[in-house]
Amino acid sequence: LHPSSFLSHHTSRITVLLLAALVLSLSIAAYQRNAVWKDEMSLWTDVLKKAPKKARALNSFGFAVLSKGNSKDAVNFFKQAIKIDPNYSDAYNNLGVSLINLGEYEKALSYIKQAIKIYPLYADAHNNLAVALMATGKAETALSHAAYAIKIKPGYGDAYNTIGELYFQKGQYNDALYHFKKAIELNNSVVSRYYNAALTLEKLNRINDACNYWTKYITIGEKEPDLKNVYEHMKNIKCQ
Repeated sequence: LHPSSFLSHHTSRITVLLLAALVLSLSIAAYQRNAVWKDEMSLWTDVLKKAPKKARALNSFGFAVLSKGNSKDAVNFFKQAIKIDPNYSDAYNNLGVSLINLGEYEKALSYIKQAIKIYPLYADAHNNLAVALMATGKAETALSHAAYAIKIKPGYGDAYNTIGELYFQKGQYNDALYHFKKAIELNNSVVSRYYNAALTLEKLNRINDACNYWTKYITIGEKEPDLKNVYEHMKNIKCQ
């Protein structure tokens, strides 16, 4: 997703009080994350009225819908785009992202694999495939796809974040931390990466360092919906 990180931006955001999971990164094929989605919706609504059977218009409108958090409705637009253009790799990828967000991982796998079949060097799709594979318990295969995404697209922060998540799930916290820090180095404005690094540092019992990352998280993510929980969590672990 980009958003090129959408789970959307991930996917499901965890509650700090439970510390149950990390924030993942998905990659949508379309426009930049800071686009004004209201304007995008207006633009593509107008385009669809004039050209309702254009695959690109359907995909782009679906992307705008997905970026507003409505994965269920977005699915229909991506399916229509694919029906018109069966070789539209972006639409397959975006449909896969939507299905991941809906928890339909097996279906997502089939569509994302089709995107890669059409375009084997599709880095975003390889990263999304890794996320779906991880969700279905295929960690090693997921790792190979996330690593390949970086090989295709060096400096791909979302894929570093995905690899960090995989290592975190395996309990390899030092490796996870390396990849989360690398993701931050590549783009220090993606707030979820500080979240993941902070959780990992806690697992390593590096509480002071974790507090530093939580502080960065609340500074950069001042509009994040879970700030109240984060502040409470910081209090519980005695951050200064």
